[in-house]
Amino acid sequence: MTLDQVRRLLLEHVLTGGEDLYVIGGAPPRAATATGLSKVGSPIDSERLAQLLATIATPAQQRRLEQAGTTSLTIDLAGVRLRAIFFRVASGLAANFHRLTEQMPDPGGLGFSEPMLALTDPRPGLVLITGPQGSGKSTALAGLVAHVGRSRAEHVVTVEDPIERVLDSGLGPCSQLEVGRDVPTYVHGLRLAVDLGASMLVARDLPLSAIEPALTAVEAGLLVLASIATHDVHALVGEIAHSLSPADPPAARPTLERLLRGLVFQRLLPDGRGQGWHVVREVYGPAPANQPANQPANQPIVDEPSAPAEDRAPPLPSLRRRTPPLPVSLLRLVRERRVAVDDALRVAPDRVAFADEVERIDPSTSILYERRIDPP
Repeated sequence: MTLDQVRRLLLEHVLTGGEDLYVIGGAPPRAATATGLSKVGSPIDSERLAQLLATIATPAQQRRLEQAGTTSLTIDLAGVRLRAIFFRVASGLAANFHRLTEQMPDPGGLGFSEPMLALTDPRPGLVLITGPQGSGKSTALAGLVAHVGRSRAEHVVTVEDPIERVLDSGLGPCSQLEVGRDVPTYVHGLRLAVDLGASMLVARDLPLSAIEPALTAVEAGLLVLASIATHDVHALVGEIAHSLSPADPPAARPTLERLLRGLVFQRLLPDGRGQGWHVVREVYGPAPANQPANQPANQPIVDEPSAPAEDRAPPLPSLRRRTPPLPVSLLRLVRERRVAVDDALRVAPDRVAFADEVERIDPSTSILYERRIDPP
């Protein structure tokens, strides 16, 4: 393909409502469809991808590819924005293109619980939205910003790499900074947000290297909402403590207990009837003022059935789980036939215990899960 043909392919992709397009140099592009991946067009070599990148990337974004082997940016085509990730593979250059949603999400349609919304009150603090890649963290962040914008005026500054959605903060101004275009790094963007007099800071895909300036922003009086990819919030807290104090991670825990005001861990599952998606969340926040002092740290504050798997203590002693455990929410979706058993099993923290619990409440359910026993 020529460079013009590559551009026409991308334009056709967005005009036909395509969401994801995968291009590996030397191979035919593949588009994600409801039935899988289908080939679209003739092969695109790495040289054409490099030429495309040169026409849309800033010098800083191109240097990032040279230094780190990957770079992210956004492309505007016919009024539709795409997130483009260019990266190196054994055969040369590759790229993934993902269609972005411009519309601000409706908080009412995202299933936000009261404990989730309570994390947006104007008190200073760091709130982390966590989960694996593709679990809806960016949408949750945008939904929380929309919720705040409906109720009070805040000066919002966002730091993103790249900017995926043009945010409307409602009653107050909103300045969006893109790493590599407006600021050189996340650290510079977070510090600039404080200098700009922001009252609320939003950092999407915050790297661990920028945790310290994010906490400095909290010390300056800001509410900081950030997303970080992880499969385990307990491990994440340990990684954050290590990034703050590599020589003595436990020494950073008191700072985290004081400034980390909320944690959300979420997973996204397809609807069992092909009618969209379901999100399950564990929300951790400060203990309510009326909570008895002798209540165990891991005791649910809501009335819910016991978890089918062993329930762990919160990631920090200063936090309490304000929603049902993840296995309980998964079990409810399976029981109500809204999520397929195999999809719930895939994200359950303890798959063996979850499978046993599903079979206990519904013996007719067949769980095809191999219980592997490692040799001694």
